[in-house]
Amino acid sequence: MKKPLKETDKLYKKKHLKISTFILVVILMFGVGLFIYSYRSLSQAMQDERADAVNQIGGLVTEKVAVLRDTNVSEVKQKALLLENAHVSTKAEASRMMTDPENFLLVTESGAFRTMDGRSVVVGDTQLMANITSGEGVQSSFATIQTKGDFWLFSIKMSGVNLDGEPIIGLVKRVDAQTYADIAAIPIYDGAGASYVVDKNGVVLMHPSKVTYSDAFQGYNFINILKKENIKQSDIDALSTAMQDGKEAQAVITMNDNRWLIKVMPLETGRSLVLTVPITVTAKTTLSRMQNTIVGIGVVAVTATLLFAVWMTYMVRRSQAVELEQAKARAKSDFMDKMSHDIRTPLNAIVGMNELALESMDDQKVVTDCLEKAKASSTYLISIINDVLDMSRIESGKMTVAQKPFSMEDVLDTVERIETGPAKEKKLELTVTAKTPIDTDFVGDSLRIQQCLMNLLSNAIKFTPEGGRVRLTYWSGPFNDGRKQVVFTVEDTGIGMSEDFLERIFTPFEQAQASQTSGQAGSGLGLSIVRSLTELMGGEISVESTVGKGSVFTIRLPLKTAPRSGPVAQGPRSVALPEGIVGRRILLVEDHPINRQVIRRLLEKMGMVVDEAENGEVAVEKFAASRPGDYAMIIMDIKMPVMDGLTATRNIRAMDRDDTAAIPIVALSANAYAEDADKSTEAGMQAHLAKPIEIEEMRKALATYIKPV
Repeated sequence: MKKPLKETDKLYKKKHLKISTFILVVILMFGVGLFIYSYRSLSQAMQDERADAVNQIGGLVTEKVAVLRDTNVSEVKQKALLLENAHVSTKAEASRMMTDPENFLLVTESGAFRTMDGRSVVVGDTQLMANITSGEGVQSSFATIQTKGDFWLFSIKMSGVNLDGEPIIGLVKRVDAQTYADIAAIPIYDGAGASYVVDKNGVVLMHPSKVTYSDAFQGYNFINILKKENIKQSDIDALSTAMQDGKEAQAVITMNDNRWLIKVMPLETGRSLVLTVPITVTAKTTLSRMQNTIVGIGVVAVTATLLFAVWMTYMVRRSQAVELEQAKARAKSDFMDKMSHDIRTPLNAIVGMNELALESMDDQKVVTDCLEKAKASSTYLISIINDVLDMSRIESGKMTVAQKPFSMEDVLDTVERIETGPAKEKKLELTVTAKTPIDTDFVGDSLRIQQCLMNLLSNAIKFTPEGGRVRLTYWSGPFNDGRKQVVFTVEDTGIGMSEDFLERIFTPFEQAQASQTSGQAGSGLGLSIVRSLTELMGGEISVESTVGKGSVFTIRLPLKTAPRSGPVAQGPRSVALPEGIVGRRILLVEDHPINRQVIRRLLEKMGMVVDEAENGEVAVEKFAASRPGDYAMIIMDIKMPVMDGLTATRNIRAMDRDDTAAIPIVALSANAYAEDADKSTEAGMQAHLAKPIEIEEMRKALATYIKPV
């Protein structure tokens, strides 16, 4: 049955009223929020504007004081040196040597102060004689000279000066204190603000004569003035400490219905410059902008209803953009946390093995073992850093896995070496077992496999309580197409996971609840990486877990086999070169001195003679000054100051010499992408070696590109 028209109209009006009320409330909230935001932003802008300006003014004042001081210090030094070496015997002769003798005082051996014409004066500075007799260069102080006034004194010790039969041990120049005050104690902002000179205790020593709003700071002690105005104790303490320690400090206070910016800056020893600026009075430009903003808010409030639909669309899009940015920020933060975890694991092994090697220098076997383990850890660390650099390729789906022969024993041994340290720290039993014989090499990406196992073992160790057990097991069996199915299981007796969490365990950035993780931190990215890498290699990963009992992760990979490459190498690899290459001269171009030292020693260890250049320009000059055939190879860093490696290579290749086209130039760079190698080749280089340097790669480059003689 239809409702009566009037009743329908009432319902419509009620609904319309609700919508209108909602719109008005939204507009009001928006207007209030915009006003508050604008007010706070502009208020902060006023403070920042004044702070920047005060810093500039304070810097200019302190610079002028420093220039005045340095000028007088230099003059006193010169005059003292002149008197010591001029061999004058009377005060009259000494006076004629001074451009302004009335401003200089002579200090006698008895401690008396005399003018250049011989009159005695009384100086009210008990420390002045001590400054002179200390002989520590030119000392400055402030003192009152009886009947003359207040002066800034510059004193220096002299020797070998005797005037009118009286030994003279020091020279003092007096500078009228008003000269100092005219620079340091000045009105600023047309008298609205001012700068004062205070001592360590806040006593006002100098203040400007013409100020208006700064009358509030007229008093004997600056700190006491602030205390009487009930300023926050933390602000008072900060300013007082800065005066005591000769450092900078800044505070914003409210006094006499004005907001004041107070800035303390150090001057002479024991003195500070205090600048006071009323922000609300001086920030006229910002206040004008605030008034315009308030008017703008009123306009927005009037027209907002008509533009409601547009506004709603904008807010929705803005909200979506904010959520997207927040999601990106969270993803970035979580990713960096994970990278920190993955990088610190091998880094811990490197540091630990180096510490152990340093403590076992008398046991060559232990040292060799530690260095081998540190080397294995550094190799894995490099792979992690490469992952970070390749992140854009991962996100764009351009990541690929290598297909190279590798030894499974090497993979398992490296993983065990790196994870043994963290396991021992938690008093865990870590075992690595091969259930089936490893009678062949495999074709695949050994570093990616190693990365997956490291992630799983690191998580297992992290979430297994002390005294527990972590086990890595390998076995393989037939698959198809001549491939084998390689299976890894990582089993622990840790805290386990709930069924609910198992459903989302491989989702990026997911973690179990804090009650389960027992406060253990983690990014939740590692297992997602393991699954992605496993799938890229054509395999799969699964997990079984029980809360309180532990977890078992299983990775299955179909891998092709390859003939065994021979037994696993023990100890350092040989760096021997053919006799026709040993002893040849290399030009090493590297800007970093430590890197240059390391590479030089590696080359000399192989029997090469090394010349060094710290940048491309020096390398070009050394090559141009050499005779054809002096250098058998140039090893060239890419990024260097003055001249980079690519430019240096082009300049060398362009020289009008018979050997410029033939001499091998090998690039040395921390950039290891294919496009970087292409740039090196285009510049005229034969090869591109990536940092950190692999000894074997360097040896191969020498053997490949240097012609034996």
